[in-house]
Amino acid sequence: MNIWEARLNFRPRSNWEALDLGTRLFQERPFLYMGLWATFSLPLYLVLTAVLWQNPFLAGVLIWWLKPLFEGPILAVMSQQVFEAPPSYRECVRLGWKRLFRPRLLGDLTWRRLSFRRTLVLPVTMLEGLSGKAHQRRCNELSRQSGASAAWLGFFGIHFEMIVAYGLLVAVFWLWFDNPAENVVGHPFSNLRAMATLEELERMFDQDEGRLFAHVLNAAYALLLCFWGPLFTACGFTLYLNTRTRAEGWDIRLAARKIQERLAGSRSALWGVLLAVLLGIGFSGSLEAKNLPDRQQVEQVREQVLNRPPFPHIGEETEYCWRSCDKSSGRPPSLSWDKQPVRQAPAWFNAVMYALVGLLLAVVLWLLLRWYRENGGFSRHGGEEVPETLFGMKITPESLPDDVAAAVLAEYERDPRAALSLLYRASLSQVGHRYGLPLRASDTEGQVLKRVRQRQPQLLDYWRLLTDNWVALAYAHRQPGRETVHELCRQYRAVLGRVPLSGSLPAAGKGGA
Repeated sequence: MNIWEARLNFRPRSNWEALDLGTRLFQERPFLYMGLWATFSLPLYLVLTAVLWQNPFLAGVLIWWLKPLFEGPILAVMSQQVFEAPPSYRECVRLGWKRLFRPRLLGDLTWRRLSFRRTLVLPVTMLEGLSGKAHQRRCNELSRQSGASAAWLGFFGIHFEMIVAYGLLVAVFWLWFDNPAENVVGHPFSNLRAMATLEELERMFDQDEGRLFAHVLNAAYALLLCFWGPLFTACGFTLYLNTRTRAEGWDIRLAARKIQERLAGSRSALWGVLLAVLLGIGFSGSLEAKNLPDRQQVEQVREQVLNRPPFPHIGEETEYCWRSCDKSSGRPPSLSWDKQPVRQAPAWFNAVMYALVGLLLAVVLWLLLRWYRENGGFSRHGGEEVPETLFGMKITPESLPDDVAAAVLAEYERDPRAALSLLYRASLSQVGHRYGLPLRASDTEGQVLKRVRQRQPQLLDYWRLLTDNWVALAYAHRQPGRETVHELCRQYRAVLGRVPLSGSLPAAGKGGA
């Protein structure tokens, strides 16, 4: 590829700008490229339609699958357009026919058919003529720099083809059925014409008319490719040119070539200037050699310099010392183990030791956290006061009767909710004042139960039964049975009550216990 004669301005561009350059290349001769594509593709489309008339779907798939076959002639003409104006239509057809069955075409139509980089590496085969490992290296180099943009170009092309082809089919369908969207979509249930239109569509696609519409779709797609195929090839070709420009520095080579051409006309003048400079230097007297100094004089100067400080010289120095001036005598005798270098532990041993220390610290922190949770945190101290109200109920000892169990049984016959409320707040008052259980105004029944489990496990059985029945009555309005209330009163007297437990509780409503 002779880049010196190119009509394009080779400079580093972004990949998207390179794709846009492909559209400009196509716009220079659009009808020529669309005519070339139609010349090579439409006869094959007619043959496939005639052979596969009963199977239009397979015909459409083959039209799409054979699309790489027609990209070679388009690329051959575009490669000439980069350097000179393309020839006439007849010469383009002759040139395209020679490039129709290009090398590596079988791979492009089989295992490489779904490759998104096909349009990017096609110039490597057709224009550079590479094969084997050289071809693979060049393709990998191009893909690393512009493979993503080539993939996006193919992704856009697939959707563009589908949208436009089906749009043309819908337009034909619209003209055929006199605005079917209004009949089917506008009034899908209230209009009788909607049902008639749907039945007609079903009958049409079950019979020969459905096959006809499939062939209409294939024809629309084949005509669409006459426009999109050359444009797709042009974008891939300019993306290839831009990638090589950035990789091989084509713009730098072109700039150097322009500088060389600009200076070629003044070469004789440069030689004249150079000759004048050399002659001036030759006639100049400043280049006469001077006589060397006497060797004996040089030796005298050298001796004088070397005999002065800071160079070593022989001198006399007087020093006064205490007992002895032997500086090494005052040093302690060196130990034998000091002479050997200290061996360092291996790296894996240090890593294991660090891991063990970290694990030990983690265990200590976990134990401290567990102790903190079991002891209710650090907010509870011996002098902390119990709140007077909890869950909207007073829990002060002055607000409770002397015999709570008897009062609960007596109240149960009149108001079970008030009775169980009295038992619950009496229990809260007892665990708060007698056992020192931390209670806060923001606590819930579940938090109190958890704190009882951690701090007073001997009260857990009673407190779990009391909490379950209180929550069921307070929130679910499920009234506890008589036996349950009697059992709660027995346990209250056993673990919290001030009146000693003796015998069984009397029946409700017949006196205190």
